[in-house]
Amino acid sequence: MKVLFTVPITSYISEMPPILQDLGLGYLANAVRKEGHDVIIRDWNMPPSEDDYIEYIRREKPQAVGIKVFSKDVGAASRTVKTIKSVDSSIHIIVGGPHPSATPSREVFDNLNGIDFIFRGEAEVGLPLLLQALSDSGGKEVKGSFDHVPGLVWMSNGSIVENDINFSDVEKYELPSWDLLKPENYPSLKGLNKLKSGNSAPFITSRGCPGLCSFCSVNTINGRKIRRRPIKSVIEELSFLYHEHNVRFLMFTDNGFLVDENYVQELCDSIITQGLKFQWDCVLIETGRVIDEKTLRLMKKAGCIMVGMGIESASERIRGIINKNNTIDMVVETINRLRRNDINIFGFFMMGFPTETRMEIEETIRFARSHGFHMVSFTICYPIPGTEVYRYLLDKYNIEKIDWTSFDIHRSPYPLSELESESLSKLYRKTNMEFMITKDFKGLLKKTINFIKKKTFVMK
Repeated sequence: MKVLFTVPITSYISEMPPILQDLGLGYLANAVRKEGHDVIIRDWNMPPSEDDYIEYIRREKPQAVGIKVFSKDVGAASRTVKTIKSVDSSIHIIVGGPHPSATPSREVFDNLNGIDFIFRGEAEVGLPLLLQALSDSGGKEVKGSFDHVPGLVWMSNGSIVENDINFSDVEKYELPSWDLLKPENYPSLKGLNKLKSGNSAPFITSRGCPGLCSFCSVNTINGRKIRRRPIKSVIEELSFLYHEHNVRFLMFTDNGFLVDENYVQELCDSIITQGLKFQWDCVLIETGRVIDEKTLRLMKKAGCIMVGMGIESASERIRGIINKNNTIDMVVETINRLRRNDINIFGFFMMGFPTETRMEIEETIRFARSHGFHMVSFTICYPIPGTEVYRYLLDKYNIEKIDWTSFDIHRSPYPLSELESESLSKLYRKTNMEFMITKDFKGLLKKTINFIKKKTFVMK
């Protein structure tokens, strides 16, 4: 069977994502190819044109299409499903990812009219089983043919059938299909990659997140328990990317990367021993402790240039509401330790949490200003299905659900904080613009000073 793994047509999406390889699609591609299926990937690196997408479907003629869906992209996904079916109504459309994993299945079928199957959680084990069952039955359901497929949801005689989710050992997933996600075909991330040559690539060492953040639904996809890959497997893949794809900058994107510091130390030792001269960044979730200096020294030696910290809020009241593990004093100590080890910090913040006041938002903005982060990003708290924040919104406004096909966080009639959505959106844009201009100004000033120094030296 020929299978296309894709995302919603980018011209349908209101807020464009960064052009990165989608590792989730890469892992699925490998799992399906092992069973003899022909696989193609069309991710965020595709042309945004709807006409180009239609021509692509006509040319490639996939028999099944898997679409990864985020809640903010449901409207775009709905239009994409309609577009695919308009080309060939016999194509099996399967949706998975954060939104289908956390949303009641009836809502997903209603919002994404025309889809055939839903996968909740991870699909590396279940998807090959589904494709095999479809191949065996000529594309139709035979009684009991889907019962053994973990995480699968489908319609049978007008009723929804849901199989249990199964989080498998990550060693069984092997590696993503890097030949379909060639790093050389993707642009380097400006502002992160300081290298003059070499390619960039995202990378994961684990799945699962033990965090309890009230606004995040990652546990519905990968579970709370961290399942780590063996160091040997990680190093083999890193060596492959380094030598075969000229990758020199890595983004460790797994949330649990720094939870087990012994694992990180062993990984850093192996990177150093193998002579892999990467530069890399990673994500730090709060665990109720401050990261150890020994770990940071090894990280720096192994090529770490930046750590992304999900600080979110500087208000202790709000931090309690969103279930943050660390106090703001512990956050400051982490910042100081990173600085002492010459590791840059990317500060991630949010605004618009439940009951949050403008004064509390301003408190967070002042914190971001005062700690000299290398990079800063503010986002608006999004009511993602399956989270405490989403349940709070439904209770606050006495509604059953959100119409995701038209939902816009910037104009939402259901603000979570004390600010109206449009006022919050203006503050969000103003704040991000401020930090962008400040960063650019510092760089421009530095270049100007260096130019003046060189000019003075030449004149002397």
